[in-house]
Amino acid sequence: MLELYISGGLLLSDRIDNLEKKLDDKLVTNAPLQLPERSRKTLVKCLPYFSLLLGLISLMAVTWLWNWARTNVSQINYVNAITNDLAANTSTKSRFTVIVWLALALLVAECIVYFSSYSSVKARKKRGWDLLFYGALLNIAYGVVIAFTPYGGLWKLIEVLVVSAIGLYLLFQVRKYFVGRVSNVRHSVATEDDNEE
Repeated sequence: MLELYISGGLLLSDRIDNLEKKLDDKLVTNAPLQLPERSRKTLVKCLPYFSLLLGLISLMAVTWLWNWARTNVSQINYVNAITNDLAANTSTKSRFTVIVWLALALLVAECIVYFSSYSSVKARKKRGWDLLFYGALLNIAYGVVIAFTPYGGLWKLIEVLVVSAIGLYLLFQVRKYFVGRVSNVRHSVATEDDNEE
């Protein structure tokens, strides 16, 4: 098993577990606003489909960022072809910088994480919830990275942080259905569905 160590000697997984516990305390235990139980159960039923939707949105974001960077490259090649014919020395920069490549890598990883979480979330396994949590963390990392490009900027960072905060709040509100704090969750949700019909 690959273990990633970071400064301080702690495993990366230990740091993420500590972050998860702190966020659970802030977003569930001490949260000023709690979702009603019925809303939580509805969210649990819809969460597998939200994971697919988030995967599609991430995939679209990859194509948008790729097209943004590539369009400039096409324009650069066109300008260079014209200027070479005119024997002018012009220099233009490609948008494919290290930061853009890093942002693309984060988005691709986010997309893979969201799509791969579908079956585990549908089965209400903790692994599925963890993957959604990792996807949200990857989204925050993407927001920080993309803020340093002309594509992103401060407003993109703020947008990503707000969306991620809302997503994390909702995700932690249903966390108990994936960690076993509520016994027979699948049975209780299914029984309630039968009662409603």
